Amino acid sequence: SLFEGGRLHMRKYLNLLNILIVVCIFVVSAKTTNAVFVDVPSNATYFSAIERISKLNIVNGDGNGNFRPNGLITREQFAKVIIKAAGLEQEASSNDGITVFQDVDKNSWSNKYIKCVYEKGYMRGVSSNLFDCAGSVTFGQACTILVKALGEQNLEGIWPSNYIKKAEELGLIENLNFMGISELPRWAVVSMLDKFWIKNAKQNDFKNLSSEVENLAFNCIVTGNTDTTSNIAENQILTDKGAFYLNKTQSMKLGYKYKIAVYDNIIIKVYEELSSIDC
Repeated sequence: SLFEGGRLHMRKYLNLLNILIVVCIFVVSAKTTNAVFVDVPSNATYFSAIERISKLNIVNGDGNGNFRPNGLITREQFAKVIIKAAGLEQEASSNDGITVFQDVDKNSWSNKYIKCVYEKGYMRGVSSNLFDCAGSVTFGQACTILVKALGEQNLEGIWPSNYIKKAEELGLIENLNFMGISELPRWAVVSMLDKFWIKNAKQNDFKNLSSEVENLAFNCIVTGNTDTTSNIAENQILTDKGAFYLNKTQSMKLGYKYKIAVYDNIIIKVYEELSSIDC
């Protein structure tokens, strides 16, 4: 029995509650999982990455419900997404009306991003005065740009294999198998950006988050921690929405309701403690 002498055994109650929650989450998710875009099936390996990155407004579809996962990304588009993923949108906005390349119109939408990636040292032109906005991005180039954006600006070795190797060490290209000269499809770009975004956020102690992270937010109730459950990690909690990892600056109390933003099972922001739940 859960009761002895009229008192509820909280630990037994919470363990039972956690079992019921896991079952409910599995059943509901199996019935309600839908594609973010009509051309991105929910069983695609890159589905979750596209869902997260699109919610953060880093990469979007074509306005007609399509993502075009196999389409190629251009150099000016890549300049934009890396600046947005790195949390440098506000810094880039100060570049409006100023250009460093002859083939980039100072009034174009991409100018501020191109100038920013150039000044940060993430991307260069194809020559001293040309950027080639419509040119495609290769796997080797993408690895180089993302690695540089994480602070590794000058690697020893032969390019692009040195930057591809570093990207692999940083966990940016998991399950991707491209030649350095291969042009990258949009789905692969988003897979890399997905890994880059969380790594960059961790490097900055989650202090450079854009307002779009609220698109990843939801309310949840903390139902378990290491005091009540033996098979979870030290920095992990159980909620009525699933199991998530806390970062080093966070703490959440058992039995309380919170509004949180989660990225790939990592709690990236705790907005507020909403209430306590009486059991």
